[in-house]
Amino acid sequence: MQQLRDMIEAEGLAPHDLVIAGRMSLKFGKRTTNVYDEECDEWVPYVADLSISRAGQVVQHLDATSEAFVELAKTLTSVVRLPLHAVFVPVDAAGPAETASFSYPYGMIDALAKADDVFFEALITGNAEQLNEVAWTRFQHTAEFAQGAWTRDAFIALKREYAASDYAIGLGLNEYIGWFMKSAEALDPSGALKPEVVAQAESMLDAWSETDTEGQKFWLSRNLEVHPRHQALYGQLVDDRLAAKAPGMGR
Repeated sequence: MQQLRDMIEAEGLAPHDLVIAGRMSLKFGKRTTNVYDEECDEWVPYVADLSISRAGQVVQHLDATSEAFVELAKTLTSVVRLPLHAVFVPVDAAGPAETASFSYPYGMIDALAKADDVFFEALITGNAEQLNEVAWTRFQHTAEFAQGAWTRDAFIALKREYAASDYAIGLGLNEYIGWFMKSAEALDPSGALKPEVVAQAESMLDAWSETDTEGQKFWLSRNLEVHPRHQALYGQLVDDRLAAKAPGMGR
C-alpha cells in the first residue's frame, strides 16, 4: 500500500487521525458444483468502494481503477477478515444484492501491512526474532490484547508454549491465548486459586467415583477448561486432598 502512504504524505495528513472505510459487495466468480454435486454459480465478495476519512469526513475517495485502490484492497484482504462470504446460487439465477460496510484505523492496517512484508522475508531467511516481532505486532491488534495487560515477553513465552504443544494442531494461537485468559480468571492477584474456585473443584471431586489420582486431575482440568499453564495448581489441590486423607494425618 505504498501508493496510499505516498498520497497521505503528499496531502500532509496525520496517519493516526485517519480511518479506512469501505464497502464489500458480491460478484460472479465461477460456475462450479455444490456438496450435492449439483451445478451452481459461485458469487464471491470483493472490495467495491474505498475512502480515507478523518473525524467522520471523507478526505480522499479512492478511484476503483487506481493503483492505490488495488493495493489497499489486496492489503485489506490479506491482513483483516472483511465482511461477506461466498454465496452459491442456482445456475443463471440473479446474484445476491448483498453489501456490507467496514472501517479500520489507518494506523492498524499500515502496521499489519508492514508486518506482512517482514513476515514473508523472515520466512525465507528463517529469522526467528523477526517472526516473533511480526506475531507481536499482529497480536496487538486483537481482542485478546485489548482485554489484558500484555507484555511482549509474556506473549512470546505463551506463543512458544503453544508451538511446542499438541494444541498447535487444530487450535489457533489466539484461541489458545483466549483459553489462557479465561482460565486465569480463576486465580487471585497472587496467582493462587480463588477460594470459590477451590470450593467448586472440591465439590466436583467429592461427587466423583473416580479414585485414581491422575484421573481426578485429568477430569478436573477437562471439566473446568483449565489451561496447561494452570493445571499444576489443580493437580496440587488433588494431591493435598489425598495427603489429608492418608493414614496418620490429622493426629
